[in-house]
Amino acid sequence: MSNDCVTFVCYKWQGTDPQRQFRSEHVNVLRAMLARNYHAPHRLVCITEDAARLDPRIEVLPMPVTKADRLISPHTTGGKLFPSCYRRLWLFSAEAAALLPGRIVLIDIDVVILGDITRLIQEKTADFVGWSSPTFGWCKIAGGFWAHTTGTHTDVWDQFDPVTSPKVAFARGYRGSDQAWLSYMLHPAQESWSEKDGIIKINWLQKAGQTPPPGIKMVFTSGLIGPWNFHLQLGYRWVREHWCIKEGEAV
Repeated sequence: MSNDCVTFVCYKWQGTDPQRQFRSEHVNVLRAMLARNYHAPHRLVCITEDAARLDPRIEVLPMPVTKADRLISPHTTGGKLFPSCYRRLWLFSAEAAALLPGRIVLIDIDVVILGDITRLIQEKTADFVGWSSPTFGWCKIAGGFWAHTTGTHTDVWDQFDPVTSPKVAFARGYRGSDQAWLSYMLHPAQESWSEKDGIIKINWLQKAGQTPPPGIKMVFTSGLIGPWNFHLQLGYRWVREHWCIKEGEAV
């Protein structure tokens, strides 16, 4: 693997909420969107307990057994709306650095990529780059999209204690699961992305059917309804146009 090759990393596992089921087909669409919109050497690694039906061009890493496994049940320090994602913090471990050396970009499956993200990814080179925005309403690093040079900031994982760390982050005003701990440990990030870089959440659009403004490159749906949802696609034509595998892209 070239030192210039970026490794995109996504996680796929099944929780207990039937409304939040992630499938191999969803990861296959992510691979296709990255291939269309990241014009430099890269690969996609899916960390999963079930690799069936994944596109063979997607590399698979078995789900590691970690100290965060006890925290994968659907809960957060702020309620039970979203499942916790503490296991993603493993990407800051020395073990992860050995398996995934170099530059990685953690990316959630439920994203719609609208345009060229090559410069967006390449122009920020700090050891950790977070997605932070005043529009979030509070100071945080979002858990669903960040870049990291593995082997750095290993304290994020080494200092994480599944019993005490969530309470510590919550007491400091941070909400969520892994994003709360990331925010506690790394906010403000040395470099970060915001709307100025073309990244937004879908609920920041004011009305159903509204097209993202010019310059938006990534829209994260991060909620109960993913871009594969029939009703969401019906209401947003741009989701149908971009969240797809186009002719000739399938295996």
